[in-house]
Amino acid sequence: FHAGFIPGGSTGTLIGVSGDGFLVGLSLQQPVTVSGNVFNDPNAGNVNNSTGSANTVPAGLNANLVDANGRVVASVAVAADGTYSFPVIFEGSYSVSLSTTAGTQGLVKPAEAVPAGWLNTGEFNGTPNTGNDGPVDGISTTFTVTTTNVTNINFGIQHLPESAVNSQPGQVNPGGTNN
Repeated sequence: FHAGFIPGGSTGTLIGVSGDGFLVGLSLQQPVTVSGNVFNDPNAGNVNNSTGSANTVPAGLNANLVDANGRVVASVAVAADGTYSFPVIFEGSYSVSLSTTAGTQGLVKPAEAVPAGWLNTGEFNGTPNTGNDGPVDGISTTFTVTTTNVTNINFGIQHLPESAVNSQPGQVNPGGTNN
């Protein structure tokens, strides 16, 4: 019981208040976004779109956000223009892994893989066309999420060259310099 208590925003005192009183403080961390690109990068130099045309990547590619224990935190499909984004991520150390298999939250990450006829050319955490982390394995370098959005967790992939099939009917050598 507390007599003479003046509640906040009030001008008068209460005659009496009885019961238990609790004050609970709770701080919630603001989630951030982690995003990046998968570039069609046929020159395999610095990670970027080196095709000279609009960036296009194959369907069936997933970006898996992986924690320090190798477990999937989130998985998203990579868009046809190569962009991907994880919208609600909390503080911690992570990496991103590319796979044709979508990861399942809480389970070990799926193996890195790109669609048939494509190869990894590199990974780089930073502005496009400014670097390549070295190992070409479909896994980003580990990065730390704090209180600001993380951008440019980028990958390069390339389409394997294909030879054209061209069949012509046989003919007799026309002679001279004609072939």
